[in-house]
Amino acid sequence: MITMYEWKLLIRHYWKIKKVNGPEKWTDLDYVGIDFNLDSYLVEIKRYQDRFKIKTCYSAEYNGKSYETLEIDWVGSQAKKKMMLSAGIHGNEIAGILAIPRVMQDISQNPEYYKDWEIKIITPVNPVGASFLSRYNKDGYDINRDFRKDEYKTQEARKLVEIFSSFKPDMVVDMHEASQPKGLIILANHSSSEEKTHELAKRLDGKIELAERHYMKTKLEVKGLEREGWFVIILERIFGANNLQQVADDQRITSLTLESPWPEKDKEKRIVPHVVAFKEIVDVFK
Repeated sequence: MITMYEWKLLIRHYWKIKKVNGPEKWTDLDYVGIDFNLDSYLVEIKRYQDRFKIKTCYSAEYNGKSYETLEIDWVGSQAKKKMMLSAGIHGNEIAGILAIPRVMQDISQNPEYYKDWEIKIITPVNPVGASFLSRYNKDGYDINRDFRKDEYKTQEARKLVEIFSSFKPDMVVDMHEASQPKGLIILANHSSSEEKTHELAKRLDGKIELAERHYMKTKLEVKGLEREGWFVIILERIFGANNLQQVADDQRITSLTLESPWPEKDKEKRIVPHVVAFKEIVDVFK
């Protein structure tokens, strides 16, 4: 059973828009941090300049230093569908951010596998938060609660919506982490295909560890998969969640949020599931 203390934390951090004092370090809900150096990360990404189109998406200025977010584009030889992939909206969720170079490596080594897709990657969405292991951006906002039409408090949410609107993806994949003790959870929005999401979970079972319970501690009907129903949509509207998944849902576009377990101390068990899941998504949804 979820405790009253955990309920308060979940409401405070998952459903409420709460401004804090800058990029406060995250420690709640059994969080285990992963070391991250933004400068080294950007260098690693830019090593793929010869295979991807890479540019600065935007920069955040904090305490006299500039923190860069990259926009990365790849077009398959027979591209007929578009995917928008983002990582690091919550800066403390490092595993998804670190999965991106591995995804890029696999794309560059296996272009035929990805030939049907045009892929746009934004990483890390919250570069200041990633540098300080914070859920929040430089101004203390949770970016993933800021997707309100014409009311953006953060440049990050505004920019992602601009990219979404101009790129017009067929699907969105967003890499996150959450507080379940072990196993990956795929959160599928209401617009996603039930058949395809079930097929995805079936393929992943045995390749990676999948969660049996949601981070809200409820048992998942399908191992590793939580499909958004109308009850969840209503709750999100009541509590003002306003996340990127809803932006996609409003346009009836498939959105999958990948949540690896942040209490896990072995970082490979948090990074690898994102990479494996992404590769299966590309095949299932082509």
